[in-house]
Amino acid sequence: MATIRPAKESTKFRHRLMKKLGKAPNLPIHIGLDVHKNSIHAAIYRDGAILADWRTSANSDALAEQLSPMLPFTKGIAYEAGPTGFSLARILQQRGFNVIVCAPAHTPRAGARQNKSDRIDAAKLAQFSAYGLLKAVTIPTEQEEQERLVLRHRNALADKLRRVKQQIKAEFLFTGAGEVASWNRKEVERLASAPCSEGQRFALDSLLREMALLEDEVKKTNGHIERIMSGRHAEAKAILESHPGIGPITAAIFALELFRPKRFRNGRAVARFLGLAPGLNQTGETDRPQPLLKTGQARLRAQLIEAAWRWIRLDPAARSMHGRLLHNTGNTKKAIAGMARRLAVRLWTMWTRAEMYDPAKAKFGETQDKDRRRVAERKARRELKEVAEKALSTAKAVGKAGTAGTAHATRNAKAAGA
Repeated sequence: MATIRPAKESTKFRHRLMKKLGKAPNLPIHIGLDVHKNSIHAAIYRDGAILADWRTSANSDALAEQLSPMLPFTKGIAYEAGPTGFSLARILQQRGFNVIVCAPAHTPRAGARQNKSDRIDAAKLAQFSAYGLLKAVTIPTEQEEQERLVLRHRNALADKLRRVKQQIKAEFLFTGAGEVASWNRKEVERLASAPCSEGQRFALDSLLREMALLEDEVKKTNGHIERIMSGRHAEAKAILESHPGIGPITAAIFALELFRPKRFRNGRAVARFLGLAPGLNQTGETDRPQPLLKTGQARLRAQLIEAAWRWIRLDPAARSMHGRLLHNTGNTKKAIAGMARRLAVRLWTMWTRAEMYDPAKAKFGETQDKDRRRVAERKARRELKEVAEKALSTAKAVGKAGTAGTAHATRNAKAAGA
């Protein structure tokens, strides 16, 4: 294994590698990269074998410089998404390379335990790239990445604020001072002046200061997100917020996480991306229902479920649909997840078609007819299955009775002959 650090030390290795590539210029190569914080391991796969591999520093520009002479021979470069982000992919794309950033959870894995190292991982990525076995994720632009960074920072602040409020509630419950009714100004002032011991007062004041700081940071971040959405996302903001139950935060999370909505083929792809598609476990005649796949951003999924509850309260047609889902599934969580999936697909459809919410198109007429047909078909299949099971059990009973009768007659004939 070669190790490349300064450019001078790598000259001989690169000359030998380019000489190997020049001997068969018509055979394309695939490069796999195992990217870490301090190092990158690269492997070149060509014609069923690893041609070369080396380790270099985690410098994207230096790696791009090393790979640039191989551009005429390279068909693809692949590495797994990780904490280093997409900067390496963008730099390599600027050099003209076809780059695949794959999801680690979707990278093929062996069932049995095998050896693992940076060299092996890079070689596997190169090989999987050659055979088209990697599922690529969309590489955001630098602007899209920065916008998502602000959004996810806001989500992290909101999570911290919720935890601090839970701590304050726990402190009051522990001291016996009662429960926290709400978080308005009067209630916060009551918390700040509530009688308690010195140690409890110190801890509570610290939590109240932390809550005030986080609320201020969330407010500032919401303002920054509002400016982002009012800029180049103004049309998407207006379209998404026109739907009942969708507010500024939900619209921002949906728009910034689903950047470039036309990259999805259909509503099923959107549901799978959001983790709102049910799992599948079918083999032979067995088909077991599975829970949601829960891929993608959990925060966006939770936000859509909250928006679905608001949608149900505001829209009678949605309330009727939720009632039918609840009747069919018998489970509140399944019903609201189904409504969240419908809401996400409708938002995506409105966004891609650049159409505002139109109540006349949201009567669920076609969906209601489909639901009725599905319920009728499910009922018919269930009745047919019950009839078939009864017929089978009757046939088995008749067969056993016939066998027993034949055996009895045989015994009687033997007795008579004797």
